[in-house]
Amino acid sequence: MNIILGTVQFGLDYGILGRGLPSEDDCKQMMSFAHENHIRTLDSAIAYGLAHERIASFHLKSSSKFNIITKFHSSDINGSLRSFLVDLCSELNVTRLSCLMFHSFTDYELNRSIAVDLVELGDLVERVGVSVYGLDEALVVEGDPCIQVIQMPFNLFYLGRREDDFLSSKNRRCDLHIRSVYAQGLVFAGSNSQIKKLPVQLQEAVFKIQEVCNTYSMNIGALALHVVRARLSDRDAMLVAADGLDQLKETVRILNEESSDPPLELITEIVSSVPVLDLDPRSWP
Repeated sequence: MNIILGTVQFGLDYGILGRGLPSEDDCKQMMSFAHENHIRTLDSAIAYGLAHERIASFHLKSSSKFNIITKFHSSDINGSLRSFLVDLCSELNVTRLSCLMFHSFTDYELNRSIAVDLVELGDLVERVGVSVYGLDEALVVEGDPCIQVIQMPFNLFYLGRREDDFLSSKNRRCDLHIRSVYAQGLVFAGSNSQIKKLPVQLQEAVFKIQEVCNTYSMNIGALALHVVRARLSDRDAMLVAADGLDQLKETVRILNEESSDPPLELITEIVSSVPVLDLDPRSWP
């Protein structure tokens, strides 16, 4: 399994805890630390505010370079697809994109011909992917030979569901890039007032998982990371995001440690009461 540094926090005030936008220097420190710790790929998007600009600035000023995955909407393309890719690479200070993803399944469904054309532009983009929100979308994408990568959410709250089986399947064609490992910060929410705005069953599951972690003297962040890592193959990747250097250091420290055996049956039972629709952050206030 590979580790990818997500950059949504570089450009947007993101996540349920809303901790604010890091400074450009904070972003530089995170990228430097990531590269020093063998993380060689960044995940970004045109829609991520200042993220592209901050990645480009780092590439311009540093000898360390990253492979870049970024996401787009078809409406971002003005003119030819080749000129769009050339401009995008220039914007990020790279010569070729590691992967270009449709930022939404709906946009992909309406513009599949773009995926066909991207395959023919291998000098500018290595692989083509789609970012999805659910398993049904992922299964559609899995059947498209033009797509090599699926990015989808998975975290503690999906244990025991169909998504869990999909991650563990040895018959998948596409590589998986897993995001929302921390459920957009939900696992750290505790008694934060923001959690009170979420569906009641989801709130209750968060509190019960925290109680389990306290009982077993477990770090909830470590539990979240190790649950995902245990389900991914060597060709897959986990996106980790951080709102500051300290959180990124903690994530890397956890991933470098041997994991203990968490009480997964107990946690699976807890999350089974949460309707799957409540796990989609687009439904959160």
